Amino acid sequence: MNHIEVCVDVLPTIAKRLQSVNDDLEAVGSTVPPTPDAGDMSGAISSILSQLLAVAGQVSEGTAADAVRANGSSYNQSDAFSGQLFGPQLGGR
Repeated sequence: MNHIEVCVDVLPTIAKRLQSVNDDLEAVGSTVPPTPDAGDMSGAISSILSQLLAVAGQVSEGTAADAVRANGSSYNQSDAFSGQLFGPQLGGR
């Protein structure tokens, strides 16, 4: 079975880095460069740039940082509940 294991204590650092990248992506998406002077290709290049900026905006809408925070919080709550229910011998903190 494929799975990923991450130390729960590292999740806030991962979320912080993802948020930083998201902020940078949003900054890029909000800056629209002027239409390039590329002769007959100016319209095509401008269209490509517009599409790239639209994709950058879509990527930053649902941030991975939020998902990491939510899943880390959910894991911690489940772990705490398991610890209360079954005791520390099963991983309760």
